[in-house]
Amino acid sequence: MAIPAATLASYAPWGNAQLAFEVGSGTATTDPATGNPVQTTETLEYLASLSLQAPSWKPESGVDSTVYTCRGRLLSPSTSSRIEVNGHTFRVGPRSFWQSHRDAPAVLTDAVLGVAGVKPGDTVTDLYAGVGLFSVPLAKATGRGGRVTAVESAPWSVADARHNVEGAGRVQVRQWDVTARAVNDAVAPDSIVVVDPPRTGLGRGVAAALARRAPRRLVYVSCDPATFARDLSALLMGGFALGDLRAFDLFPMTEHVELVARLDFIG
Repeated sequence: MAIPAATLASYAPWGNAQLAFEVGSGTATTDPATGNPVQTTETLEYLASLSLQAPSWKPESGVDSTVYTCRGRLLSPSTSSRIEVNGHTFRVGPRSFWQSHRDAPAVLTDAVLGVAGVKPGDTVTDLYAGVGLFSVPLAKATGRGGRVTAVESAPWSVADARHNVEGAGRVQVRQWDVTARAVNDAVAPDSIVVVDPPRTGLGRGVAAALARRAPRRLVYVSCDPATFARDLSALLMGGFALGDLRAFDLFPMTEHVELVARLDFIG
């Protein structure tokens, strides 16, 4: 399959990576901007001109096509995006996670605040906090007498989160993996917890640790119904009760759905 050179550039990830593509034998790609044909050798030169340092190309011939693989270290961009959500401007670096749907951050933030029921003076823990999308409005809701602890493992997201929570209230950002130990250290009894894990769901032992800490309310934001169902089963057995569940079709015409659930601890 021939891929235009201008399109290939968008596939380049940041960090250490392997970049591979396939060009049919005897074919040429087309520059979508000019419509002019681009020969395979020109395509390779174009890719090598990207932010690759000392790339090495390795052709692997097939029956009717050749796969070219490039290994190298891609340079990280120095710029970050500035995105406004509900009146607050978030800094989001190129390695940090952010919702792809432009309205999703505001929609999910409103949903989380709606079910969390945070009041001034509350203690809140935001697990898998990312760049602080939920930490910022949670801190504003708790006021000067409250406290928010944000836990995130990715160092680049932690850097963005610490920048984003400045002036929002009493927020402490911790660079920790979300483990049972982190839950024991960060979650206070009778508090409020927000979790927004990746598609793999809660880590091993996290659901049981949450039940042991007994926060009065848990808000679970999920991007995978299957892992949510698995975690929900463990949380229900641990003493939580499902009080509210909302579904959001943030990716129309796909199988993906976002869930926001409220669980109350009943012991």
